[in-house]
Amino acid sequence: MSTIPLLVTEALLRAITLADGYPDWDTGPEAPPGMDGLASDWIAWAYWVGGLGGFFGIVVCAGMMMMGHRNRHNLSVEGATGMLWVIAGLCTLVMAGSIVTGVLATPAE
Repeated sequence: MSTIPLLVTEALLRAITLADGYPDWDTGPEAPPGMDGLASDWIAWAYWVGGLGGFFGIVVCAGMMMMGHRNRHNLSVEGATGMLWVIAGLCTLVMAGSIVTGVLATPAE
């Protein structure tokens, strides 16, 4: 019988246990070294690009509604439906930080 699987199992168990003998599952999210500023920049850029996309989405939907006002009712309906989807997307964009923080939050003891 090979001892390699036993050695691997023992190494894994030692790597995930603490002094109390239990794994530490209650650690909060932590950025890798040097990524704090870069991650904040990426999040800010994502918000900016999402906001810009939402603005242009609303402008395009409003144009569709204006052009479909006479004799092209289907275009107007598509613009109104698209407006709802753009607003829903913007709401999700705004709530993204709260949703992720709530999911990754560690329980209070």
